[in-house]
Amino acid sequence: MTRAIPDWVSGFEDYTAGLSSPLIFRRWSAITAIAGAIEQKMWVRSQGSNLYPNIYTILVAPPGVGKSVSTRRIELLWRGLKGQHVAGNSLSKAALIDELVDASREVIIPTEKPAAVSFNSTKLLINELGTLFPQ
Repeated sequence: MTRAIPDWVSGFEDYTAGLSSPLIFRRWSAITAIAGAIEQKMWVRSQGSNLYPNIYTILVAPPGVGKSVSTRRIELLWRGLKGQHVAGNSLSKAALIDELVDASREVIIPTEKPAAVSFNSTKLLINELGTLFPQ
C-alpha cells in the first residue's frame, strides 16, 4: 500500500498551507491535535509506570499573526471525533473544574490490573490565556 502523505503532521501542514498562520504554529498545532486525540489511550512504559503523552502547547506572538487560525483547525478536528470532550474557548477557573468533572472517561485495558482505567480528559483551546489566568 502506498501512503498518500508521508506522515500526519506533514499532511496537516499541507492541508493548512493556505492559512494566514506561520508553519511553526501549524506544526505545533498538528502535534497538539495528535496528543489530544489519543488522550490516555496510549502510553510508554518507563521506570515501572505508564508515561502518557500529555502536552501543553502555548503559541506566543503578537495579535494578528495567526495563532487562533491554527487552533480553530484543531478544534474542528477534535469536535469531529466521536467521544472526545472539548471545552469551550472562554473559561473561568470554576468553569474549567466543571469541564474536567464532565470529562470523566473509562477505558478497558485487559492487560492492566485493574482492567478499567478511569481518568478525566478534556481538550482546551484557549485563544486568550488571560481569560483563564486574568492576573
